[in-house]
Amino acid sequence: LMIGVTLVAAATVFASTLRSSLKEQTSGQIKTSLVVSVISSAAGVGGGLNPDLEHTIAQVPGVTLVSPMRTSIGEQAGSLISVSGVNADTASRAFDPGVSTGSLDSLAREGTVAVSQGTATANGLRVGSSVRLQLSQKTLSLEVVAVYEHNQVMGNWVVGNGVFDSIVSGRPLDSLILVNTAPGSTAGAERAISGLLADDPTAKVQTAAAYAKSQGDQVNTLLYVMYGLLGFSVLVALIGIVNTLILSIFERTREIGLL
Repeated sequence: LMIGVTLVAAATVFASTLRSSLKEQTSGQIKTSLVVSVISSAAGVGGGLNPDLEHTIAQVPGVTLVSPMRTSIGEQAGSLISVSGVNADTASRAFDPGVSTGSLDSLAREGTVAVSQGTATANGLRVGSSVRLQLSQKTLSLEVVAVYEHNQVMGNWVVGNGVFDSIVSGRPLDSLILVNTAPGSTAGAERAISGLLADDPTAKVQTAAAYAKSQGDQVNTLLYVMYGLLGFSVLVALIGIVNTLILSIFERTREIGLL
């Protein structure tokens, strides 16, 4: 029982810290006021946002910047990786992953890639290095043009959207669209964008703060599962305690009677 209570307390503290950390890091990496995203259940089965939506949102009154991001699965050195695609012309104004060397603007050049610091260290990469990635059954030789610190939003590998357009068959779907608005226009732009998304039940628009909170709240699912398992162990412990007390009486009926 003591161990179970201790684990519940430890899990709660850990989850609370992780949730707060994810929220702060996500909000710190998004420089826009609104975020259009796809619900996680739809994204998990390949869902996304129509690429035409980017241009439609750009026409909404009060919108000053629209920057889409795409995501696909690739392979590097025999390991599966997640590769993000961004608009190189707007990425540096929409995202702030903490670029330590190089620039996201350089992704506008063909054959370039940006990597997170952890990935660069693990693979011995730096700005100017060459790396081979397999994306959509095509092997690409890319030059590293930027190394950044934080990977919570953009992931570990980032290329320009032009790479996706050139090698992915069909029309690649956007997984995220960052939208910036003029001062005082955020609420009106949010309502207008919500109207544009009315026919798409998998898409939603949120303020950057609400989106960051939703990312942190994903920890709750893991926490609830842990609560369930630990709660079951505490229940078993309580049953064990009650059983021990009952046996201590039934096994000493003569002693109790004598007393």
